[in-house]
Amino acid sequence: MIKYEEIDQNKGINYKIKELLVKRFIYVNQTMLINDLMDTEYDNQCENYEFYVAVLNNGQFEGNERERDELTTELEDKRDRFENALNILEEYREGNLSPFTKLWAKVESKCDYLQKIINNLDNDIWYLEDAETCYHNPHEWWLIHPDFAKRLIKRNEVVMNAYNCFWWGRCEMGQHVAMDKPIGDIAYDMEMFEGQDYHDLYKGRV
Repeated sequence: MIKYEEIDQNKGINYKIKELLVKRFIYVNQTMLINDLMDTEYDNQCENYEFYVAVLNNGQFEGNERERDELTTELEDKRDRFENALNILEEYREGNLSPFTKLWAKVESKCDYLQKIINNLDNDIWYLEDAETCYHNPHEWWLIHPDFAKRLIKRNEVVMNAYNCFWWGRCEMGQHVAMDKPIGDIAYDMEMFEGQDYHDLYKGRV
C-alpha cells in the first residue's frame, strides 16, 4: 500500500483527480450568504468551529471536544493500569523483600519509574481538561455535498448545517481549492491516487 507521504499530489494525474473531487462535491462559493447567517441563530450550527489546544508530554494536542474526551479517557485508562502495576510491586516489595538488598533496590527503581509515568499521565489529563479554547477562522464558505461534509467533519474541518444544506468553512487562502490539505486527505482515503486500489476507476473521468 502506497504511503501518504510518497504521493506527489499536486502534479499530473493526481492533481487532476483532486480537481475532479472538487468539481463533484464542492459546488459554489457562498461566503457572503454564510457571513450573514453567522450573525443569526445559525452561528451555533457549525461543526468543529471550536477546538482545543494543550501542550502534553509527547507534543501538542489539537482537536475537537470528542477527540479531547477520547484522549482523556485513553490516558485515564493507561494511568489506572500503571497504578495497578505500581501497587502490586509495592505490596510485593513490602511483604517479601528486605531493605538494602539488590532486589529491593531494583524493585524500588521500577516503582520510581512507574510513578514518574503516572505523574506524567496525570499532568497530561489535567492539561487536556484545562485545554485552551480556540476558534477556526474560515475565510470562505462553500456549498458542498452532504457526504463530503461528513468526510470534512471527520478531519476537524468547519462545516455549517442549515436549511438542509452544508457549507465548508475553508480556512486556506491564496491557492486553488484542490491544493488544500483536506482535499488530498480525502482523495487518499478514497484511494483515488496513482498506485491506490481505485485509481483506475477515477483516472478515466479526468
